[in-house]
Amino acid sequence: MPSPGRPGVNQFETKQAFWKFIAEGMESDAAALAGGVSQSLGPRWFRETGGMPPIELVPRSGRYLSF
Repeated sequence: MPSPGRPGVNQFETKQAFWKFIAEGMESDAAALAGGVSQSLGPRWFRETGGMPPIELVPRSGRYLSF
């Protein structure tokens, strides 16, 4: 299976999709593939946050500046 490549700089939407798939019961590697990132990145994101979605993944209201 080909690698989807290096993830982009702004990964907010990708991480939201990843954590949504985790909440639905998918394993971290399968959730990563479903979210469009490499299979090895999912377990890394899962380990980095201790298995809990980060607070910043709460939907943004659009009232804040961003790049």
